[in-house]
Amino acid sequence: MLGGELHGTLPLVLCLAARGTLPCEAIGRQLALVLRRTWQETKAAIAALTELAEAGGHHEVWRILRGLLPELVPGAGTDRRITVTHTTWVAFAAEVAAWTDARGEIPVIAGHAGTRRKSRFAHECRNLHALLTAP
Repeated sequence: MLGGELHGTLPLVLCLAARGTLPCEAIGRQLALVLRRTWQETKAAIAALTELAEAGGHHEVWRILRGLLPELVPGAGTDRRITVTHTTWVAFAAEVAAWTDARGEIPVIAGHAGTRRKSRFAHECRNLHALLTAP
């Protein structure tokens, strides 16, 4: 379902989403596994999810991201390095959260949002965390 492959499956995905039978969180977890092995898929995956969101599946895209982020983003204090890819996904998640008016803390994001780091990644985590925890 990455890149141009989504176009042909978009009607099916939207139909499953409309029925409430699209396993969004499971898709997110599986996508995180793929991305950790093949970082070059990030642009194609974001393009596919953007296409799905623009076609009316924005809430499902958010649910996919809620499944993806905890699996993809290393926890604060772990020895896994933060990369540009992590930053890209958190920034994209903030966009989608704003589109959907999403709420509900994501612990791994909250952990990074609470640090004093001044990196772009920490900034994006603080931005996403603020959107998710706003009253």
